[in-house]
Amino acid sequence: MRNQFFFILIFCSIFFLNGCWFNKPSLPERTLKTVLQADPRTLDPALSTSTHSGILLGLIYSNLVSFDTSGKLIYDAAKYYKVSKDGLTYTFALQDGLRFSDGRPVRAVDVVTSLNRLAHPATASPRAWLMEPVAGYQALRDGLTQTLSGVRVLDEKSLEIILSRRFAPFLSYLAMPQTAILPANEVANGEVIPPGSGPYVLSRWVRDTEVLLTRNTQIKTSGNLQAIWFRIIKDPFTIVSEFKSGGLHLIEVPPQEVENLRADKRFRTLDIEEFNVYFLGLNMKSPLLQDIKMREALAHAIPREAILKNLLKGLGTLATGPVPTGLSGFLREGGAEFNLELAKQKLFESGYAGQELRLSVYNDPMNIALCEVIKQSLEEIGVKVRIIPRDWNGFTEQLVNLDYEIYYRNWVADFPDGDNFLFPLYHSTSLGLMGNYSHYNQPGFDSVLEASRQETDSVRREELLREAAVMARDDMSRILLWYKKKVFAVAEAVRDYKPHPMYNSNKFLNTSLTQL
Repeated sequence: MRNQFFFILIFCSIFFLNGCWFNKPSLPERTLKTVLQADPRTLDPALSTSTHSGILLGLIYSNLVSFDTSGKLIYDAAKYYKVSKDGLTYTFALQDGLRFSDGRPVRAVDVVTSLNRLAHPATASPRAWLMEPVAGYQALRDGLTQTLSGVRVLDEKSLEIILSRRFAPFLSYLAMPQTAILPANEVANGEVIPPGSGPYVLSRWVRDTEVLLTRNTQIKTSGNLQAIWFRIIKDPFTIVSEFKSGGLHLIEVPPQEVENLRADKRFRTLDIEEFNVYFLGLNMKSPLLQDIKMREALAHAIPREAILKNLLKGLGTLATGPVPTGLSGFLREGGAEFNLELAKQKLFESGYAGQELRLSVYNDPMNIALCEVIKQSLEEIGVKVRIIPRDWNGFTEQLVNLDYEIYYRNWVADFPDGDNFLFPLYHSTSLGLMGNYSHYNQPGFDSVLEASRQETDSVRREELLREAAVMARDDMSRILLWYKKKVFAVAEAVRDYKPHPMYNSNKFLNTSLTQL
């Protein structure tokens, strides 16, 4: 009986230990451990709208062109391109030997099919407008054709894109996550996605838990990474704790932890001026916010400087307009002054009668703390506010459905140009998931911005972008808050990592791990 009991005990122990082993993540030897704060909604490039998915897509797929660390356009899948003198025809030749991770060669037909799919109404891409400058776009959207007449294969390794009009930012559009190159006629199905020709391959995706990318052996790199493991951790302080204990190699540091991590000699911190703008979006369809005096009252009641100094620990600068520092369309002066007396006066003039304003926010501790300060300040002038925190998908759904009066959000550049802030956030054709959640609609603004998009003279284009930026700022569909600086913390084992200003362009090609 004792022998039987001993056998059962040993069997259960082995079963238990094997179970524990099975539940541990299996990782390649040189795996960089980092983090995402939200699960990507999709890894279908055409359907991507978040930076979380864009980071991953930039590693899995290639584009015709990409950006270097200075924001300059560089070749990616293309080995060269040329633009006709009239600015309408773009001809691309693909890199020799470029292959998808399953070994198939990348062909011109793959690029053409990917761009057609992005534009096709059946795809329902929130970023279909990226193909709007291409000849035949409207006919395709109207169901008159099935493909873009302006995109065609020249031979196996070259293609041509013809625009319907000159369009200054077009090459930058081709570096965005949505214009990534997929094998012809293959699409994502949930967690199963088509192979890409980027430096990494999707090996595992457990919703709300992890994403594991392993090296694409078709791509040569100077770094020694075999994989990148993205753990999905929403709480920023849990992220810091995991980093300090060795569970992560690379994190973005919450403002409250920057000073502590800078002082810790075990780690390095790296700063970067990312192209971003943080704001309070206002529902321009809400009867409560129709009067600009009401919107001005809210703007003058926000203690932007105090929040930036105390909550964000000075990691940024106050926003002067909708376009961040360093990009075309940046305004050197402007922004709402914090003035409670002026705010009260504007509120009185607006006829506000005490209705509650719903403040929608992505459920993150820093966001909640920040919105609590904003709520307190607005209540000081007599405005009732209710904060509504939601997970990312619920938050996005609220914005799309206009189920809010105010929302707190940011916009991060998909490409380094003022157009990428003005068009998605303010143009009347960019409503909803395209970026204009506030439903701002000003024909004068649209006209000026459209003129800037066709202007090839850089000085004149800059003037037009600034004119559009002033109109967008002063109409106040958003209360512009600040441009935020990012700080990354890097473990001692990580070598040759450099933060990138464009979230989808850091390929980790040179990064190595020197100890495990």
